[in-house]
Amino acid sequence: MDFGSDDEALRAKYSQFRRFWMALWSNVFGSFDGINDPSPPRHACCCHTLQFFSAKIAEIRGGLQFPLDVFGIIAVRDSIEPRRNIVFSRPRNNCQTLTQQDPYLELIGPTRAIVVNDPATIEVMLKVKGSAESDDRILCIQAEQLRVSPTIQCQRLLERAFISKRSTVFFTLGQIRSSVEATIFVRVMGGSWRCGFHGQFGARVTRDPRGRAPDTSIDYEKVTLLVCEDLVEQSRVTDSGDILLSRRVLSAVAGGKLIVFVRAWQDDGNIVRNEAVFTPKKAGRSTSDKLEFGFCTMEVTVAWSLISFRE
Repeated sequence: MDFGSDDEALRAKYSQFRRFWMALWSNVFGSFDGINDPSPPRHACCCHTLQFFSAKIAEIRGGLQFPLDVFGIIAVRDSIEPRRNIVFSRPRNNCQTLTQQDPYLELIGPTRAIVVNDPATIEVMLKVKGSAESDDRILCIQAEQLRVSPTIQCQRLLERAFISKRSTVFFTLGQIRSSVEATIFVRVMGGSWRCGFHGQFGARVTRDPRGRAPDTSIDYEKVTLLVCEDLVEQSRVTDSGDILLSRRVLSAVAGGKLIVFVRAWQDDGNIVRNEAVFTPKKAGRSTSDKLEFGFCTMEVTVAWSLISFRE
């Protein structure tokens, strides 16, 4: 992605990261812009992982004003796979419009669990769309290493702020000890999703099945899988009933619980909600009982796997 000729200090720091990566990894993994390989290596175990709960534009400066049409990428590179594991991605012709009331980026990843036994690098390349490409402005361009303690005995929240000339990008993250990878699928089994109903799909992971945890725990944080004004009009339901989630892969605490919840509502405030609770496994699949919503019946399936690592 071309970020133009402005913000030379930011560009220089990012270019240094790019040169370092190319010198270290290009002979093995090829292009700097390459996406991580989804096929698992041979070895796998429960690992310390990083969960992305949210990313928001907390502050803007340098003459920028909301609403903002934002495009670019957020990615993570870990010791398992130094190519990009995409967390957010929008091309210039499909920006996300952020407002002061809703400054959160719509996350679409990661595509596999992020391992943090060793430091991981969070890479941010975001721009604000102008009336012409020459008017586009850098919102944030940074690559910062995240170091976490591999010896923690519990799950904990992490907060990181990427501060640049025109913005502060604020991440809410979770460090999860001894976790497995969960891939979530939601399907309409009977009836159909009604036109005009908004939908929210999300998940919560907890180490305490009863939901009690200290304030620094991840137990109360939610992972947004999809928020949609109208699932039918926006083609988020396939002919076979599958819900096209924006995000479906997350880390779950071994020995804890994974809670997947669905909310449907109309503009008049009529809300229907239901949830499925799972006990994480090291392999295989789990399918929920039927979730009733009046106008349709849904089920949630979770595919479980240990987290693969290279020799």
